Amino acid sequence: MTIKNQLIHMKIEDNHHTTAASALIVFHGGGSDGKFMLDFLAPLGDRYRLICPTFDMKFPALEEAFASLNTYLQQNGIKGYNVYGISLGGQIAQCFGIQHARDINKIILSRTCLPDSKRNARLGLKRMLLKLIPENALLKRLNRDFSQKIKSAQSEAKPGQQDLYAPDRVDKAFLINALNLQMGFHNTPWERLSPLKQADMLLLFAENDQIFPTEDHKKMKDFYPEAKTLTMAGHGHSDILFKPEKELKIIKEYLE
Repeated sequence: MTIKNQLIHMKIEDNHHTTAASALIVFHGGGSDGKFMLDFLAPLGDRYRLICPTFDMKFPALEEAFASLNTYLQQNGIKGYNVYGISLGGQIAQCFGIQHARDINKIILSRTCLPDSKRNARLGLKRMLLKLIPENALLKRLNRDFSQKIKSAQSEAKPGQQDLYAPDRVDKAFLINALNLQMGFHNTPWERLSPLKQADMLLLFAENDQIFPTEDHKKMKDFYPEAKTLTMAGHGHSDILFKPEKELKIIKEYLE
């Protein structure tokens, strides 16, 4: 179900029919949205109330998005919850934790990184170039690249995965906003993330992650020294999209 409320100015996908007592807030990556994540995590729906917000062009700043999410949580009486963020979602989850660390039971940060000023500069250049590419050509190229990743993994795509960047769900404006959110994250001083250092945390890395390589893994381990860590052997950054079973198993076992 998509939550609609005059005080909640964002799309929030929610398996509201569940009788599960525990909640799991899910922050999506830069190429997906709340609905995509709700479908991906559906096998956990009998154990957790899945709360999957979408960060789109309505929210050029994370603080504005968090205000709507906070309203949703208050209206539904949700005070303690788990958090799962992947890629861009892992960055959003860390920013969310700045003010909500006390309410987080467990947090999983998957395939993500810490703020990085050099990466911020590269994202600015990427955003500028992205604005110059016609939208149809952009989405066609992104889907072609994704199909090649599926083929290289020698794995059959599940229904809908060939259209990860489907125009009815992800457009150029959405992708540019994802870059804006990433740049906001990379401008965050590391010390502001300190409240999360005491959290019950799992850092989940992909061994062959081309976007967040091993140097990012080391930085995160050093900054969150109390966190549990797990590296998925043989996995790349996007493998979760067409080989999700292992990550789902890890999430389930960690949260239990």
